[in-house]
Amino acid sequence: VEKNKNMFSFSEKEISENIKSALPYVGKVTVERNLPSGITIKIEEKKAVMYSYINGEYYLFSDDLYVLGVTAKKSSVPGGAIELITGSVDRCLVGQPITFMDARTRDSILEMYSVLKANEMEYLIKKIDISARFDISMQYTDRFRVYIGDINNFDLKIPFLAKVIEELYDEDKGSIDLSSHKEATVALE
Repeated sequence: VEKNKNMFSFSEKEISENIKSALPYVGKVTVERNLPSGITIKIEEKKAVMYSYINGEYYLFSDDLYVLGVTAKKSSVPGGAIELITGSVDRCLVGQPITFMDARTRDSILEMYSVLKANEMEYLIKKIDISARFDISMQYTDRFRVYIGDINNFDLKIPFLAKVIEELYDEDKGSIDLSSHKEATVALE
């Protein structure tokens, strides 16, 4: 937006897209014209909720898998962010969505995060290993390694996981096999 320009000479969509491409942490941009001579730009920030260690650096991702930043130090990764162990990455550039050699990887991560969030469990998961499509596992806090198997019925497996953990003691640790959404196998340490 240029100073002393006509209030109708700019595109709200273009301003929004320019801001988002220049600033990767910007999620939503709202541009409002305040006649006769003002504009208001409202910005919602994206948060880094996942990260991955790729080629010696930590890449930070939003919930829609946009690359928000990169750091050489793990201590710079936000607390509570889920570590992603993935298959081959195709492209990982700040300000753009991460892409994988197998496009299904991205879709699976998005689905998993969405289900975890809907079940208010995203902050309890420390790590997701999706390096093999049919051998997915997660780390639930410091207590359980959870074997998921494949992405099928993930929306049923997560509420089931919550019910299984409810039945265990707070000090219990070990592994939980949820490869079937109908039964779980728990092995305590």
